[in-house]
Amino acid sequence: MAALLLANAENRKWMMQYVTTPVWAGLMVIYALFQIIPGRHLYSIWESAILATVVVWTVIRPDTLAGKILESNPLKWIGRLSYSLYLWQQLFRIRGGCKPLAWQQEFPFGIVMTFLVAALSYKYIERPLIRVGHRLAPPQTPGRTDLAEAI
Repeated sequence: MAALLLANAENRKWMMQYVTTPVWAGLMVIYALFQIIPGRHLYSIWESAILATVVVWTVIRPDTLAGKILESNPLKWIGRLSYSLYLWQQLFRIRGGCKPLAWQQEFPFGIVMTFLVAALSYKYIERPLIRVGHRLAPPQTPGRTDLAEAI
């Protein structure tokens, strides 16, 4: 939803005008409070909206400290691996899991193994399949091209 809103120049202008650094910092504090409130078990729509606003702010203001940190090479690499990390963390980060892998699930091995297997999976499975998908996909239409460039 945030990406679609940002495709409109008026919405981007509004965000640049009203979502300032103090507003962003306040949203970060509110989001952090949502995470530490005891007894909460459900993710709320407010948390989703706040998190989307925080991310949008870093996209429209890449020159800020937060934008520079998120655009750093290590975090870009983690972003590229994010889907593979999501998949493989289930095997290596769940404590008390299957016995043959128990040592690999302990800190710091679990983290190292998650990143190692995710990187290999990304390079040898995900990227080749993405290339196949690009070859099989229909050519871009003007509407799809314009929206991708706007975002």
